[in-house]
Amino acid sequence: MTYGRTPFASLHMIQKMQAIVNPKHKIDFPNIVDDGAIDAMKLCLQFKAQDRPPIVGKNGLLNEHCFLHSSRSFQSSTDFPI
Repeated sequence: MTYGRTPFASLHMIQKMQAIVNPKHKIDFPNIVDDGAIDAMKLCLQFKAQDRPPIVGKNGLLNEHCFLHSSRSFQSSTDFPI
């Protein structure tokens, strides 16, 4: 929704299927949106489901992420390649 396309929109069907299951595939995040938005997207798009943040509760995106709470300052919570 942020970029008007899905992360794999530019790939052909076979490439898309391979990229989705490849944990080393790098997703491009053009720097045309807020840093907090990019951070939230990277958190949600982590390959391993157990590495993704919860939606609510402690460290939950809806409860605590700076992108959804303008009173909080941005601190990158993503030190991993996407």
